[in-house]
Amino acid sequence: MPAPHEYLRELASRNYASYLATGHWRALRRDALERAGRRCTSCGFDPQGMIDLLEVHQRTYERLGCEQPDDLVVLCRACHAGEHPDKPRPNVVLGPDPAWSDD
Repeated sequence: MPAPHEYLRELASRNYASYLATGHWRALRRDALERAGRRCTSCGFDPQGMIDLLEVHQRTYERLGCEQPDDLVVLCRACHAGEHPDKPRPNVVLGPDPAWSDD
């Protein structure tokens, strides 16, 4: 069986959406949100508890599956869309974020 980070790297290379659904990515996202104070690090947007309005942008995909904290930046949807101007954004309604709990 491959090492966990090798498995995640392989999963991400085959199906990025599946990687984003892993507990590993959810933990990385939660930690990034905590470090950013639950605000957009670009414009300072504060979603006032509605953290599903924040996204975690990967500055590099070189360490996909074993990202370092500096590889990730928290952005609001508008700022994140600015990082990917050539990509169409799906019109998605998000539910509660399972990566975060106030327990």
